[in-house]
Amino acid sequence: MKILDGASPLEPTGNRGNIEIMKTLKDMLAEARQVVPEEGPAEVAKRLAAGEKIAVIDVRDPDEFRDGHLEAATATSAAASWSSASARP
Repeated sequence: MKILDGASPLEPTGNRGNIEIMKTLKDMLAEARQVVPEEGPAEVAKRLAAGEKIAVIDVRDPDEFRDGHLEAATATSAAASWSSASARP
Protein backbone atom coordinates (compact mmCIF):
# COMPACT_ATOMS: atom_id res chain seq x y z
CA MET A 1 0.00 0.00 0.00
CA LYS A 2 1.35 3.40 -0.95
CA ILE A 3 0.89 6.23 1.55
CA LEU A 4 0.82 9.76 0.16
CA ASP A 5 1.94 12.92 1.97
CA GLY A 6 3.12 10.93 4.97
CA ALA A 7 -0.44 10.18 6.15
CA SER A 8 -1.23 6.75 7.45
CA PRO A 9 -4.33 5.08 5.98
CA LEU A 10 -6.05 5.30 9.39
CA GLU A 11 -5.42 9.00 9.96
CA PRO A 12 -8.15 11.39 8.86
CA THR A 13 -6.73 13.90 6.40
CA GLY A 14 -9.37 16.57 7.05
CA ASN A 15 -10.54 18.88 4.33
CA ARG A 16 -7.17 20.65 4.18
CA GLY A 17 -8.96 24.00 4.39
CA ASN A 18 -10.74 23.48 1.06
CA ILE A 19 -14.27 23.12 2.44
CA GLU A 20 -15.97 25.58 4.80
CA ILE A 21 -18.30 24.20 7.43
CA MET A 22 -21.88 25.11 6.53
CA LYS A 23 -23.79 27.40 8.87
CA THR A 24 -27.13 26.33 10.25
CA LEU A 25 -30.27 28.32 9.50
CA LYS A 26 -30.31 29.39 13.14
CA ASP A 27 -26.75 30.75 12.81
CA MET A 28 -27.61 32.61 9.59
CA LEU A 29 -30.71 34.18 11.15
CA ALA A 30 -28.77 35.32 14.21
CA GLU A 31 -26.12 36.87 11.94
CA ALA A 32 -28.71 38.63 9.79
CA ARG A 33 -30.54 40.04 12.81
CA GLN A 34 -27.33 41.76 13.90
CA VAL A 35 -27.14 43.61 10.57
CA VAL A 36 -30.70 43.96 9.25
CA PRO A 37 -33.35 45.61 11.41
CA GLU A 38 -36.51 43.57 11.86
CA GLU A 39 -39.79 45.39 12.47
CA GLY A 40 -43.39 44.35 12.72
CA PRO A 41 -46.09 45.49 10.29
CA ALA A 42 -47.43 48.22 12.62
CA GLU A 43 -44.01 49.91 12.93
CA VAL A 44 -43.40 49.69 9.18
CA ALA A 45 -46.89 51.04 8.35
CA LYS A 46 -46.24 54.00 10.68
CA ARG A 47 -42.90 54.76 8.97
CA LEU A 48 -44.49 54.53 5.51
CA ALA A 49 -47.37 56.79 6.58
CA ALA A 50 -44.77 59.34 7.74
CA GLY A 51 -43.35 59.33 4.21
CA GLU A 52 -40.13 57.57 5.12
CA LYS A 53 -38.47 55.89 2.14
CA ILE A 54 -37.70 52.35 3.25
CA ALA A 55 -37.25 48.98 1.60
CA VAL A 56 -39.70 46.38 2.88
CA ILE A 57 -38.69 42.78 2.21
CA ASP A 58 -41.26 40.20 3.27
CA VAL A 59 -39.58 36.82 3.79
CA ARG A 60 -42.68 34.87 4.76
CA ASP A 61 -43.94 31.94 2.72
CA PRO A 62 -45.77 32.87 -0.53
CA ASP A 63 -49.10 31.71 0.95
CA GLU A 64 -48.68 34.01 3.94
CA PHE A 65 -47.77 36.91 1.65
CA ARG A 66 -50.88 36.28 -0.48
CA ASP A 67 -53.03 36.27 2.68
CA GLY A 68 -51.99 39.85 3.40
CA HIS A 69 -49.03 42.19 3.17
CA LEU A 70 -48.07 45.85 3.14
CA GLU A 71 -48.47 47.45 -0.28
CA ALA A 72 -44.81 48.53 -0.26
CA ALA A 73 -43.55 45.00 0.49
CA THR A 74 -41.48 42.95 -1.89
CA ALA A 75 -41.96 39.22 -1.45
CA THR A 76 -39.04 36.84 -1.33
CA SER A 77 -38.71 33.35 0.03
CA ALA A 78 -36.56 33.17 3.16
CA ALA A 79 -35.05 29.89 1.99
CA ALA A 80 -34.08 31.42 -1.35
CA SER A 81 -32.68 34.50 0.40
CA TRP A 82 -30.46 32.48 2.69
CA SER A 83 -29.34 30.17 -0.11
CA SER A 84 -28.22 33.06 -2.30
CA ALA A 85 -26.64 34.89 0.63
CA SER A 86 -24.61 31.86 1.66
CA ALA A 87 -23.50 31.30 -1.93
CA ARG A 88 -21.77 34.69 -2.05
CA PRO A 89 -18.00 34.71 -1.51
